[in-house]
Amino acid sequence: MPPEKFEGHWANVAQLQRTPHEFTLDFVRVGPQGQFGTVVSRINFSPLLLAQLVEVFNSAWRQYTEDAGMPGTEDQAEE
Repeated sequence: MPPEKFEGHWANVAQLQRTPHEFTLDFVRVGPQGQFGTVVSRINFSPLLLAQLVEVFNSAWRQYTEDAGMPGTEDQAEE
């Protein structure tokens, strides 16, 4: 990865759009007073990749909540 991209981009809003053939995920930075948002990154991907991302995010979230001792994680672990 080029050094200038290593720091990434801050986003505090995500928007997901879809067509019959692809998904588009926009990461947006909105100011503290709700100013107009700026798209800082846009990712287009297939439905197959979305299915894989859902599994990865669910697993990561489950592990995060268990590690943080957040309530309700016992129910999630059984699913």
